[in-house]
Amino acid sequence: MYRKTLALVSFVVVGMLCAGPVSAQEDMGTQLAKLGGAAHQTARLCKHYSQAELDRLKQGQKARHAEQGFDMGSFESSFAAAEAEVRSNWEAASEAERSATCAQLEALLQAAGAGMQ
Repeated sequence: MYRKTLALVSFVVVGMLCAGPVSAQEDMGTQLAKLGGAAHQTARLCKHYSQAELDRLKQGQKARHAEQGFDMGSFESSFAAAEAEVRSNWEAASEAERSATCAQLEALLQAAGAGMQ
């Protein structure tokens, strides 16, 4: 559980870096869905997780979203909007920026794994 939590935090940090600022006017559920979508897309682009793993992680986030009573109607659209924004930022980024982003994600994931030992 601890490793999963650290991996999620790592995703969120990288997702925030890739997606840019979050509007203060958005509710917490929308913000969390966007952070998840941004982290999800970053992990996909950096090839750190298989599609099956990403699908499982998204379903887990969706379940936690529902458990917290957040608006499920906006989950998919918020998640997808953040994925699209990261994809757009990725396409505009230089190869060096892409490499640095993936290296940062790798370091965060390794640190999360090291925390378990």
